[in-house]
Amino acid sequence: MPQRAFVSLNEIRKKNQEEPFANPRNAAAGSLRQLDPKIASKRQLDIFLYAVGGEWETGTIETHSGRLDYLQKLGFKINPESQICKSIEEVLEYVEEWTEKRASLSYDIDGIVIKVDDLEAQEQLGFTAKSPRWAIAYKFPAEEAITKLIDIELSVGRTGVITPTAILEPVKVAGSTVQRASLHNEDLIKEKDLRIGDTVIIKKAGDIIPEVVRVLENERTDEQQPFAMPENCPSCGAELVRLEEEVALRCINPNCPAQLKEGLIHFVSRLAMNIDGLGEKVIEQLFQAPIFIPLRISIGLIVKSC
Repeated sequence: MPQRAFVSLNEIRKKNQEEPFANPRNAAAGSLRQLDPKIASKRQLDIFLYAVGGEWETGTIETHSGRLDYLQKLGFKINPESQICKSIEEVLEYVEEWTEKRASLSYDIDGIVIKVDDLEAQEQLGFTAKSPRWAIAYKFPAEEAITKLIDIELSVGRTGVITPTAILEPVKVAGSTVQRASLHNEDLIKEKDLRIGDTVIIKKAGDIIPEVVRVLENERTDEQQPFAMPENCPSCGAELVRLEEEVALRCINPNCPAQLKEGLIHFVSRLAMNIDGLGEKVIEQLFQAPIFIPLRISIGLIVKSC
């Protein structure tokens, strides 16, 4: 999905009070999963062809690039930035050039695929169980940015696991603004010696998932505050436990409101019962509203049935 289409789509979703997509890759994948082709057709998806699948009588075409040229003559879109390199040195120069220029493209990329051009050589090299031996993917280093760790917020999952999340000063990374990053568990916080108020370096793992890389210790003053995980659940106040061979703290209260809510969100989700019209926002409103529920839902039932 081109960046302009992604921005336009998210503006429409915000106007409709829908959750915006996190990035163009998610938006494209979600659009392709649409059951209604009319919705997908409005998403301005685009495509470049990079190969031909199945058996093909090559005739006089002896190279991969020749096949792509033929596809272009047939009216298909081929990436104009593709290049034939005559040596390893030229390949490295091309990779280095696009590592610097990637942000100038109208669409997001996370790497470059390098292929053997000669079709006979491709056939001789063959395939492994997972991929061709005549092609390799080079992934760009993740883009990094500097920001401040404002706070560490705790959330309770449907199984009771307590997950810390870094609350960050908004900063743009790999094309989108990042304000939050999962810290996974207490051990990671200790390992990276994260303190509230720290100046930190963040990146997007795989250009998608925000991650705190490290602390800039030379920016530390006396104002940073060490963080300690609580002894009690932030939702229900029950004592937290660490089960054997687990690094995560867990709330084991079966009536914990946060677990009930998260369990119900999962229960109605596409991965479970796939109930249309009952999404996360509606469930959030139900739990926030002053509604008397005479029959409590069992968290054990929700977890086990999913």
